[in-house]
Amino acid sequence: MAYTAFTNTIFQNWSANTLCNKLVQAVIDFSGGNAHQTKFLLTGCVADYFQFPNTNMTANTISFVTSDAAIYAYFVANVANIINVRGAIAYKDRIAIISQEGYNVEIWYRDISLSVTEYSGVYLQTGTQISVALMANCQNGTFTGDEVPMPWGTGVFSPGGTALYEEGSKIFPGSLSFQYVQGASVPLAKSVSTGFRNYAVLADFNRYKDFKAVISVADANGKGLQTDFLSAKINASTTYILAGNPTKVQTVVSLVDLDLVDAGEYNATVLWDIVGTNNITNIEEVVDTLSIPVNLTVLGDTQSSVSPRSLVFEHVLGEAMPPGKSLQFINSGNFTLSGARFYTFLGRELQDTSSRTLSK
Repeated sequence: MAYTAFTNTIFQNWSANTLCNKLVQAVIDFSGGNAHQTKFLLTGCVADYFQFPNTNMTANTISFVTSDAAIYAYFVANVANIINVRGAIAYKDRIAIISQEGYNVEIWYRDISLSVTEYSGVYLQTGTQISVALMANCQNGTFTGDEVPMPWGTGVFSPGGTALYEEGSKIFPGSLSFQYVQGASVPLAKSVSTGFRNYAVLADFNRYKDFKAVISVADANGKGLQTDFLSAKINASTTYILAGNPTKVQTVVSLVDLDLVDAGEYNATVLWDIVGTNNITNIEEVVDTLSIPVNLTVLGDTQSSVSPRSLVFEHVLGEAMPPGKSLQFINSGNFTLSGARFYTFLGRELQDTSSRTLSK
């Protein structure tokens, strides 16, 4: 008989209950017996809510904890085949998931003996043993002792707003653009949020060890370009050891040697080559490559520029209007800006409010 204890018991949302039922059923199918009663437990705000006394009424994250390394490894390899996953990444101690329905789900691994409390067929980690970090984003309410299923709160990843990246590595933003006026101050460096996959636990990379990211600038091009105009580093280095270090870091991209760059348009690519040591040959090999394009516009004394080159707005009828966007205009001399068409969005109506002229 299929496991259905979450239904009409834990969440008001049917789809959230179904997701949890499927995870527990997967443990039953994988381990057999009563592993789901002792080694795979509901934890965090939700488990705390159903144990007296507490006042946490709204869940931001569905959290499970397992003390079984084999169960944890099973979910690392198979969770995307068990539930509908929009994005997921496995860390050494947890799997962070966003489901297709938008639920934030965590499966934690703890090498401890779990303390169990049972509630209507759902097995919970005892409140006094729940990690304080998992309680960081609980939202308070009033505990009555006879609780109805929980509402789903605003999606926040615990602990402490940990960022969730899409399945696989994630680089954000997906491109960079710099603009430099000759003779002016060099633009500030830009940070790229860089999330690496946990290569050490992925089956596709089990032939390798000692993973690291090697950062470089490639394919720099533009008229008369003699040298790379970019530098990219993590922690001031072009090599980042993945083992034992955070999988989410900032890559700092900065402009260099601009005294050798003429006015014009230039492009380059920042590369993150993931290098692993082959277990058999003991030779380092590139096992994966991440990249983003970078554009540089260099303006001379008499040139002008507008950034960005285009604006895109999205609006759903009946919802709040999207915020305005800014254009940056750079020119060192006199100028006149003429707008042939100005439009204002008013609900279902697009109103032409032309025309205006700006002068300097």
